[in-house]
Amino acid sequence: MDIETNWIVEGQLLRVVFPAHLESAVLREYDDLMVQKLEVATCKVHFIADLSDVKTLPGLSVMVGLRHPYHHRLGYGLTVGLTRNPVGRFLIAMGAQVMGVHQRDFDTFNEARSYLRQMEGI
Repeated sequence: MDIETNWIVEGQLLRVVFPAHLESAVLREYDDLMVQKLEVATCKVHFIADLSDVKTLPGLSVMVGLRHPYHHRLGYGLTVGLTRNPVGRFLIAMGAQVMGVHQRDFDTFNEARSYLRQMEGI
């Protein structure tokens, strides 16, 4: 899978780095992985997704079809780098709104991390 994931705070905060060209099949594989992580979690799982290198995204219909954003253990879904990609920012914001995900974009990982510390204490 071309998407890099690693725990920042084990079982609570996941960092996700997306590739420049995000294909539908890769996004679905990531969705399966996220559902598995959420199923074994004992508390809310938040993630910070680094989209700063992303040049192409699957369509909104693919994103809305993902399962993990609807999971009851999903917490904040923060993004990094969408300010440089207006189309990507629009698609992610629309998808998050449709799915009811708490999404907010930041310029850097450290800004997103500070926000999550302030909001959730992790």
